[in-house]
Amino acid sequence: MLLECLAHAGIGRVPRTHVAIEISVAAAVTTERHDESSLPVGWDHADLAVARAFGDAWIRERRTAVLVVPSVVARREGNVLLNPQHPEFRMIVASSPEPVVWDARLFGRH
Repeated sequence: MLLECLAHAGIGRVPRTHVAIEISVAAAVTTERHDESSLPVGWDHADLAVARAFGDAWIRERRTAVLVVPSVVARREGNVLLNPQHPEFRMIVASSPEPVVWDARLFGRH
């Protein structure tokens, strides 16, 4: 998801306040997984309307506690979304936040 952050941040400089949190998901927690073929047409468009509608429906319907979808930015990677409205959300354990250290070369400054 760090590449997603870079793609959508649009700040043009090294972020100073990003943190990372590692999660542990118990096997009993419901997870919905998708690949490019099982997502609606337009899920990867720049305007985000289709992706947002898909995600909003997943949250509203409380289908699962975890959703795994491909990254638009790096197709071989995946994004993991957590639904805080799902009853199983409390079974997901998070670590303490740790600062993300970005390499300035990612932002065009060497």
